[in-house]
Amino acid sequence: MLPELLVATDLDFSQLRGTRPVAAGQWEDVQRADAEREGFVITLRLLLRGGKTFTAHDDAPGWDDLIEHAEDALDGFPGVAALTDMLNGTTGSLTIYTR
Repeated sequence: MLPELLVATDLDFSQLRGTRPVAAGQWEDVQRADAEREGFVITLRLLLRGGKTFTAHDDAPGWDDLIEHAEDALDGFPGVAALTDMLNGTTGSLTIYTR
């Protein structure tokens, strides 16, 4: 299976498998963000307007860039270090952003 690549800009974000986009969204459509730690991997779920969910994992290339763009685009979204700290010692999903 081809690895996933996360790509983010000031306006939008996407997930590529090889060169093919498999998921995408725009920052203005993010309604809520949930994160959880599963073993050593952090999973981020962005719930978008219209009911779609964008899921990303911190072991994918582009993770730091995705989080940095989310921090800039979404008021109150935690940075990489803050997100990691928030999830230390937690179990289950944690809502880290709501519009």
